[in-house]
Amino acid sequence: MKASKHPYYFLFVKLAQLLVCLIIVILEVTSYVTWSNYVDELNSSKFYPQLNIDKSVYFKKQPLPTDKSIT
Repeated sequence: MKASKHPYYFLFVKLAQLLVCLIIVILEVTSYVTWSNYVDELNSSKFYPQLNIDKSVYFKKQPLPTDKSIT
C-alpha cells in the first residue's frame, strides 16, 4: 500500500504545520501587546492611583481549575 498519493505529501504537511505555528505565534504576540497596552493605561490611570500591575503577570502560570463539574 502506498503511503501517500503525492510525492510532496510530507512537504505539504510540514508547510501546513509551519503555517499553523506562525498563526499561533502572531496571535500570542498580539495578545501580549494588547495586555501590555491595557496595563500601561491602567497604571497611568487617575481612577486607580494605588493600583500598579506588573507586565510579567501575563507570563505567570494560572492554576488549573479544581471544580469537579468541569472535569
